[in-house]
Amino acid sequence: MRTHEPGEDSRFSLTECPVCGGGRFHQQPVLWPELISEWHLAPEEVQYIDQQQGLACLDCGNNLRDMTLAAAINATFAHSGTLRELCRSNPSFRALHLLEINSAGELTSVFGLLPHHSLVAFPEFDMQAMERPDNSVEIIVHSDTLEHVPDPL
Repeated sequence: MRTHEPGEDSRFSLTECPVCGGGRFHQQPVLWPELISEWHLAPEEVQYIDQQQGLACLDCGNNLRDMTLAAAINATFAHSGTLRELCRSNPSFRALHLLEINSAGELTSVFGLLPHHSLVAFPEFDMQAMERPDNSVEIIVHSDTLEHVPDPL
């Protein structure tokens, strides 16, 4: 997945979904005029949000935001295949404990392939007072959460 550098054309090339390997994508706007006006969004902000949230893989349904997270996980674990393959067949990765705080969209079903996947919901699960034993989780994934934490640092 390649994104643009400042000053470059804001389009990018995405040829393969890092979640499922699919190669078909669709783009749809996610913001509507009243919300754009209420939030006082600049045209480039509208374009960014629509791309991040509205560009999705036709095969697995993951949007660009989720695909970027999948690509980051793949890169972190030096995996050249898809996240789905990593979760299904990599013994080292499958041995890790993954804590997902709030559903990460369509990635939740992929993380569900892991034997040690836990899904919890904020605010019921307190990110600032996680009652988990030390070293019980190797990966934490959260989605749409930090903006609701009063003092995230």
